[in-house]
Amino acid sequence: MSAAVTVAVSADDLWAVLSGVWESLLGRPAHPADAADGSEGGVTASVTLHGDWEGAVTFACSTTAAESLTRMMLALPSDARLMRDDVPDAVCEVVNVIGGNVKALVEGSSRLGLPEWGVAVPPEGCGLVCHLAVAWDEHVARVCVWQRAGTVEEPTGGGAR
Repeated sequence: MSAAVTVAVSADDLWAVLSGVWESLLGRPAHPADAADGSEGGVTASVTLHGDWEGAVTFACSTTAAESLTRMMLALPSDARLMRDDVPDAVCEVVNVIGGNVKALVEGSSRLGLPEWGVAVPPEGCGLVCHLAVAWDEHVARVCVWQRAGTVEEPTGGGAR
């Protein structure tokens, strides 16, 4: 195993990532939301990080929210018909971009895995580092950052938010 590195992905760090992704990739401002506001549900995706820092980023939202996100990403009108692979492709791209930004926050050398559709369970041995819910229009998604035990020294004075 690689040497442990000190790293903390805080809720503030994650919010900066989410705000930037929503603005640049989706063209909409992100708003903080209560994690219980319908962010659990039908659509899930995740991406893993491997190396000096190991963990995952998971994404969950309702089917309606995923369809909205897809239309925003593809610059389609709100009533546009989506193709079968549009939603999985868009949601996986969003979690991949979030994961890439999280990777940039952590110390050491890590690589990003491929995004997985339908998976929001962290890899075995991972604990929750932080989680946030992000809202746009009338939709909410939940994003969680998970870390494999033993890949970093525990930060002092804080935990998951």
